[in-house]
Amino acid sequence: GQSVVDECNQLGVQSNDSVTNTTAGNLKVKHILHLAGWMKANNTKRSVGNVLKKCESLKISSVSFPALGTGKGKRNPSDIANALLDAISDYVVDFVQPY
Repeated sequence: GQSVVDECNQLGVQSNDSVTNTTAGNLKVKHILHLAGWMKANNTKRSVGNVLKKCESLKISSVSFPALGTGKGKRNPSDIANALLDAISDYVVDFVQPY
């Protein structure tokens, strides 16, 4: 909604491959994490890993990813799905501490 657009405008231009947190506006979630310039960086896996790190730093316990870049970006859905799974797997192996 407009409140999220306004908040993004207040934050200004973000560096490529960065992750920015805003409020959720009218959505029934607590946060929206925005990927800036991730398609220019052309590394979906790294960008998803950055989101997972941001989630951990904000103590966000669940996250949902849209089909990144598969609309206007014309990315292959299978490639995006594989990058998402690879990023999650790598993140768990590298950063998640066993109980």
